Amino acid sequence: IQLDGVDDVVPLGLSDAQMDTLHQGDFSVSFWIRRKAWTTGYLFGFNQLSGTANGFWIRYLTIGSSYLQTNVTHNGSSNSGLGPITTPAANTWIHIAASVKKGVGSAQGTAKFYIDGSEVVSQSIATGTNHAAADIADDFDYVVGAIQTHDTPTYSGYTKANFDEVALWNSSLTADEVTAIYNS
Repeated sequence: IQLDGVDDVVPLGLSDAQMDTLHQGDFSVSFWIRRKAWTTGYLFGFNQLSGTANGFWIRYLTIGSSYLQTNVTHNGSSNSGLGPITTPAANTWIHIAASVKKGVGSAQGTAKFYIDGSEVVSQSIATGTNHAAADIADDFDYVVGAIQTHDTPTYSGYTKANFDEVALWNSSLTADEVTAIYNS
C-alpha cells in the first residue's frame, strides 16, 4: 500500500466482535514499512478516547532523537512505551512487530515491540482483568497509516509511507516467531 500522508488510511475491516475478541486475549501485529523521510506519524492502530478507553497504537516519534512510541489500553488502564531507536535509512524497508500477552486475573500482561526482529520496547500492560473486559466501541477498527480516534471516522497522524504484509494474529508471537517472520 502506498499512502500520501495527507488523508490516506487503510482500515483493516474488522467487525466489532473481532475487535472485542482480539483485545480480550493475546494478539500480535506485524508489518513492513518504507518511508522517504522519517518524521513523526502514526503507523498503525486506534485510540478510543471516549467512555471506557481501549486502544492500541504504534507511532514513529522524533523529538530530538528517534523513538518507537507505543500504547496499549484495556478497559481504561493505559500503558505507554517509548523506545529509542536509530533513525531508519530513507527508502529502506523495515519490519515492525508487536506482541501483546494477556495477564491472568489481576496479574500484569506484557507488550513487546520489535524492529527488524530485535526487541526495542518491553512494557507491562493493563491487568488481566481489564484486558479480559475490553469492549471496543462500535465502528472502531485498526487503521494502517494513521490512527482512528474519538468517534468514527476521525483519523489523525497520517503517515506518508509504503506498507506491505500487514498481519494480525490472535496469539502472542514469541521473539523466535517474530525473528522468523522478519527473516522470511
